[in-house]
Amino acid sequence: MIPSQDRRLEVVVLAARSLQGGELFRRKVHLSLVSEKDPNGEAFGAKVSPWTEVASTTKGTGSELGCLRFGNSGLRCSFPLGTSPKAPSLAADVRFADMTQLRVRLLASKVPSQMSVLRTATKLLPTSFADGMKKEFDEATSDIEAEAQIPLANILSGRVGFAADRALGGWVPLRVV
Repeated sequence: MIPSQDRRLEVVVLAARSLQGGELFRRKVHLSLVSEKDPNGEAFGAKVSPWTEVASTTKGTGSELGCLRFGNSGLRCSFPLGTSPKAPSLAADVRFADMTQLRVRLLASKVPSQMSVLRTATKLLPTSFADGMKKEFDEATSDIEAEAQIPLANILSGRVGFAADRALGGWVPLRVV
């Protein structure tokens, strides 16, 4: 009998910076493991942060750039790998690490945080109902703002330039979509 290998990939997304649109829109981060066999990342399921407001802005080169922190300790998630009973069958493939990428997407709601309808709803309706309404608006109008696909083999091997880069202060740049 082959012993179970309870291996997993731990990912922590603390914050996003240099956001276009500053404080206007709420955002969330969406993580998934994708491959040719599973282009939508359904086998592992998506790990998604809640919709988050931009907390601070700084003046950049002629435009406001926002910084968004995902909670106190960031979005922390785990993807089961290897032959663990919790891992999808795709993870048992010997070429799994070479075929798979960690896809990081930053989604932006197209509903402004301070829209008059939302402000009025917050004043008149119970908090849970108003928050639910905001979430539904965000989901219906969201779009991908930026994305990165990082080869899993490079993450697991620690190759230079594919993990959080020291030259960038630990930030991984996303491609604006």
